[in-house]
Amino acid sequence: MCITQNGSENREPFLADHLKKRRIWGMSYFQDASPESLGISSGGILRFLDRMEEKNIELHSFMVVRHGKCAAKGWWKPYAPELAHPLYSFGKTLTATAIGFARQEKILSLEERLVDLFPELLPKEPSENLQKATLWHLLTMSCGHETEIDMESPDWIREFLQHPFLHEPGTFYKYNTAGTNMLAAVLKRKTGCDVTEFLKPRLLEPLGITSLTCSKCPGPEAVEMAGGGMRMTTEDMARFIYFVLNRGRWEGRQLLEEEWFDLACTKQIETAGDAEGHVKEWAYGYGFQCWMCRTPGSFRADGAFGQFGVVLPDKDLFVILTTGTYQTQDELDGIFEEIVPTLTDSAQEASAAADVLKERTGQMTIKAGALSEKIHHIAIIGSDYERSRHFYVDLLGFTVIRENHRKDKADCKIDLKCGEQEIELFIKPDAPKRPSYPEAQGLRHLAFFVESVEDTVVRLNSLGIVTEPIRTDEFTGKPMTFFADPDGLPLEIHE
Repeated sequence: MCITQNGSENREPFLADHLKKRRIWGMSYFQDASPESLGISSGGILRFLDRMEEKNIELHSFMVVRHGKCAAKGWWKPYAPELAHPLYSFGKTLTATAIGFARQEKILSLEERLVDLFPELLPKEPSENLQKATLWHLLTMSCGHETEIDMESPDWIREFLQHPFLHEPGTFYKYNTAGTNMLAAVLKRKTGCDVTEFLKPRLLEPLGITSLTCSKCPGPEAVEMAGGGMRMTTEDMARFIYFVLNRGRWEGRQLLEEEWFDLACTKQIETAGDAEGHVKEWAYGYGFQCWMCRTPGSFRADGAFGQFGVVLPDKDLFVILTTGTYQTQDELDGIFEEIVPTLTDSAQEASAAADVLKERTGQMTIKAGALSEKIHHIAIIGSDYERSRHFYVDLLGFTVIRENHRKDKADCKIDLKCGEQEIELFIKPDAPKRPSYPEAQGLRHLAFFVESVEDTVVRLNSLGIVTEPIRTDEFTGKPMTFFADPDGLPLEIHE
């Protein structure tokens, strides 16, 4: 059974007041204000957006918040405020926060040793380094591993503990997502709760966060994949980072002790010159599951492909980004070189650029649009209207030309625009399942032409669509890979 929060009976008036405020303010917790009224240049934000566009960085959403108010925000279609975005390693900071709450409630200590927490899974003769490894070392990515384990194994906890601890804990930095998953395993063993379940009464409900979900690691323990399997909306990412910026305080209540943030959000281990070869923004050090940034006191939650919560406490500012790119250093350069230098301690004069920024952020679309312009015409059969329409329209970005529900044939036909061609999507709930695997006679797969397979894979993965490893077409020498639609139809992307 999951341990409930100490003193939970005192939370109801606070939650009722919070929910009342949500109803007044609408979807967003953060009131909109002009950048200049918050001491930010609209021109600086516009230059940031221009810079991302010039570098072909695929932004999905952003928010710039200062003094608790939103200076600018936007989503690039097909992304939208209600879409829960993959967080990747941004979620590690949430996991560390759960450990902070558990420490505050004396459920665990950061000095607890792994050998004491999982005695039945240890090697027969635990090494001296393994015997020294603690939760502190998991939090700081310094448990002593030199390589990561394969998280595909159902017995991954045992494998983690039996993996060589080649270095004395605390002396060697190695980015270790499995170590974060171990923190989730410790929390579940101590409390019976998954990370998201444990955070619900302590953090999520007080902050009004409703979108957080997390996938599971393999194995009978069903531990959450807290090192990279979380999803959350941009708004809820912003609420969490605002909580961190305010050192655990929310609307007058100290939910998590300030001392935690003195530890978590400051450098605990050096990363410059480490085994990973970290440079630039990844060479300023690591705290508890978060990275330090270039200006003194600044830090960030950081997920693959550019999921960022960049915090500048001395400026009372944070920036949220969701993205699908490998050019993550360019994103951080854009924040620190275009937005941060424009900050002033007091309000700035009104600027015409504010109107330009507001108009621009209200009509943004990912340049890539639909995946292809190379198909002439093809018909696809799906079994579920909502699922198939969401996949082809909301995720892949195809435009609906017309939609007809045919009572005489008990189906629905949706015509989709793909460049100058059309795809006919038929929804037939009673149609027999297509035997895609093993391969059957008839249509084998549908292939889309794309400019870059690598960039498109990043985009698809960021939307939660699983792709096969990229490989080279043996006949054309071009990159290619496959994914599948909701009914298992193989789809290919090919340069």
